[in-house]
Amino acid sequence: MNADYRKLEADMLALVTSLDGVLNDQEAQEVRTFIEVGEYGVALETLCAIIKDERKMISGATATHVARLIQQMGIPDP
Repeated sequence: MNADYRKLEADMLALVTSLDGVLNDQEAQEVRTFIEVGEYGVALETLCAIIKDERKMISGATATHVARLIQQMGIPDP
């Protein structure tokens, strides 16, 4: 795994960890599973769907982090 993917994976895992208390254990594990197998886009799309569908409240810093990752990965607005 090259350095960019290692950094992306670490960034994604840090994001999920920062949502401790916002995501329940099952939601967090679902996102982590996609990260662990290198499906970073699917992980981020899943995370966004959970936040939106479950009406999770996230901080402005977390929203910025998510937006930065969406842009970095070239994902259309979820």
